[in-house]
Amino acid sequence: MPFDEIIGHRRCIDMLRRGLERDRLPHAMLFCGPDGVGKRLVARHLAAGLNCRERRQDGGCGHCKNCRLILGDQHPDIVTLQPDGNFIRMEAVRAMIQEAAVVPFYADFKVFILEKAHAMKVETANALLKILEEPLPFSKLILISHHPDALLQTIRSRCQLFRFAPLRVEEVVAILQKTGGFTAEEALQRARRAEGRISRASGIDLRAKEDMEDYARRFLQAALANEPFSEVARMLERMLGDKRLLNLSQYAARNSDSALETEISASSQAVAISREWLSEFLHALRDRLADQIGGGAGESMDMRPWLDIAREAGELCRRLDHNIRCPIALENFFLTCRAIAGGKSES
Repeated sequence: MPFDEIIGHRRCIDMLRRGLERDRLPHAMLFCGPDGVGKRLVARHLAAGLNCRERRQDGGCGHCKNCRLILGDQHPDIVTLQPDGNFIRMEAVRAMIQEAAVVPFYADFKVFILEKAHAMKVETANALLKILEEPLPFSKLILISHHPDALLQTIRSRCQLFRFAPLRVEEVVAILQKTGGFTAEEALQRARRAEGRISRASGIDLRAKEDMEDYARRFLQAALANEPFSEVARMLERMLGDKRLLNLSQYAARNSDSALETEISASSQAVAISREWLSEFLHALRDRLADQIGGGAGESMDMRPWLDIAREAGELCRRLDHNIRCPIALENFFLTCRAIAGGKSES
């Protein structure tokens, strides 16, 4: 399957194709962008293009032995490193460095793909610098990350950056219909809720997403109606509490950080659910604006408070990415929305 058959990411793919054609592909590359948009797929096809026996440098022919083994994740010269738990282990990076010094068995190039490359401790990242500073002519390194800012500057500066954007809705629909067997209607439903991420689109539970939508609408209504957070917390607890992640209503009553220590162990899952809910919150905000504009309030309506609320939702995403405690962040977001709402006049 050549690059032309990959849906989306044309700018990145065109840059990689030109590098292959001119034999000027950098030794180290950093593929960054949202999780689940296809960075790993492009990395695999780049490895195939480097080693295709038919010399198809546009992502491989897909038929020769090298292409079949690479695209099937079975080629001995194409090595993928993933986090073991929360981090990429030092031992794994050291083993990769040793293997990089050995000439390929079957391929022209050894290709090392580090998934979630940001999940390296400082000492592990420093060890990786060895193959970045002393590149070998028969090896390529591809780092994949949705948090590139978490990588050491010394790592980022030695890699050529390729920025992968979220897929467009129509691109997600096309991929779902091509590879997932979804009907056009279901693919469109999933694509609209996926934020440009194909992995999310294929795994969406549509019924659960409807519940998320309901929670988001009620949260926005509560903020606009000046309800206390303790009432909203019970609703959010139902959203998160199915997995026994957090007890937000008790937190709201106690307002004690220390009381949360035993409840925070699954915070990474809480953050993931909260980010998904934030997407639905922004949809609810958009729908409310559409209702008001459709009702004739558009010309006289002050858009600034609504944009401020949307901006705060983006800031909450940033805080969650930086491991701010989920219940504290959600309460602060609610209070900010209420303050913004209280400072505007309803049309």
